[in-house]
Amino acid sequence: ALLPIVRATINGPTPLFRFEAPAAGTGKSMLMRILARLSCMTISEMSPTRDEEEWRKRIAASLSNDPDAILIDNAETLESAMLKKLMTDNFWEERGLHTLKNVRFQVRAAFGVSLNNPLLSRETLRRSLRIRMDARMERPEQRSGWRHNSVVEYAEKNRAELVAALVALAQYGLSFDVDETMPTLGSYEDFSRRMGTIMKVLGLLGFLGDRSDESALSTADMAAAEFVALWGRESEGRLGGVFTKELVALAKQIDEFSLGRGDSDRSKQTHLGVWLSKRRGAVFGDWQIMEPEKDREGTRWKLQRIK
Repeated sequence: ALLPIVRATINGPTPLFRFEAPAAGTGKSMLMRILARLSCMTISEMSPTRDEEEWRKRIAASLSNDPDAILIDNAETLESAMLKKLMTDNFWEERGLHTLKNVRFQVRAAFGVSLNNPLLSRETLRRSLRIRMDARMERPEQRSGWRHNSVVEYAEKNRAELVAALVALAQYGLSFDVDETMPTLGSYEDFSRRMGTIMKVLGLLGFLGDRSDESALSTADMAAAEFVALWGRESEGRLGGVFTKELVALAKQIDEFSLGRGDSDRSKQTHLGVWLSKRRGAVFGDWQIMEPEKDREGTRWKLQRIK
């Protein structure tokens, strides 16, 4: 709720806030909307989709309204190239309807999404911050004993007082110089330092403290890390690289590691070769995949331990 109030003081993009829960009925969507309605004048809601072109259209339509917040409710996946681009862009450029000219929208909204126990790629994890809710019961919608019978009605009725409190907190936090020693999130450095400073002076410690938590990491990314770790153990102390066909044998030992849809060894080698080529220089744990060496016998791949 503080971010929309201080958004104008932050240069650059801001990450997506993931409202997560282990089960439906926990209240994540309600919390997301309540926080947005407290401090935002205009809110745009997007329904999730699996089609990239549809993502592009929906994002452009939402940005055309210059909203203070963009909310996505009950998403099943966040693995969209368009959505990832939105999270790191300062401007969104789109061809105008019925014209050859492009229109340009400034991206200055706060972003929120609700979803149940997501499995996300590293790309999406680094672009988002987690807000985890756990009712610790099988049917969370049946909870009772609330302080307010309807928190939505309470928030609407007392919006003026709640907003005044948020503004007071924001003003107090902004009265301090930005702490340049605050931990930062790549691509969101100004956001990290500004919000981190505000949280610190308000006595709310632990900002960005869960960045090493990979509980929401997708099985594909976990399998990739496991594959490289196995490769590192098998090749440590060995001179020279290994052929792709040798690595296929290792990859087959990792249950969730995909070697493509083809059944032939040739197909699996091709698929793994493409996978490796796209990850040249990438680091997995203690190991970095190096540039391949090519000779008459084929392509040899090699790992280097990161010191």
